[in-house]
Amino acid sequence: MMNVLNKLFMGILSLIFSIPSGSTNAASTEPYRFLPKHFMVCGPKKVDAVISLNHFEQKKYVEILSDGTGRYVSYLQHYQFTTFDKQTYYHTPSLNGAQTWATYEKVGSLEIHTFYGIGMDGSQRNEKLVIDRDTMQFKSKGFLLPSTGICWIER
Repeated sequence: MMNVLNKLFMGILSLIFSIPSGSTNAASTEPYRFLPKHFMVCGPKKVDAVISLNHFEQKKYVEILSDGTGRYVSYLQHYQFTTFDKQTYYHTPSLNGAQTWATYEKVGSLEIHTFYGIGMDGSQRNEKLVIDRDTMQFKSKGFLLPSTGICWIER
């Protein structure tokens, strides 16, 4: 009986501590490095630099830095949204544990950006930004951005 228990115990330990076949050592893999190629800004009207606006006006704009593969980093309401990682905020007591991330979809000439956020209370909200690349006009469905506006390419 003791021999059976020893085999069972050793089997469980081997499952817990085994490395799946085909996996790589985490220390040797490089993290994804985002290298932006395109910089687009959307808001109620074109401005020379969003940073030159006052704090309340800046909140009406979103900046989207894309690497050309569908991955992007976006700044909206001074928060970072990415399509490849969840950003968790620990730096202030009011944001402790809040998370942001984004998704991207292209349908014809439309680009659909959805920005997700989970507050520290667990409530989830999202903002959908639909950009028509032919007209560079956008429609927003949510509470962070104006409902309509324009977009332009910075670089």
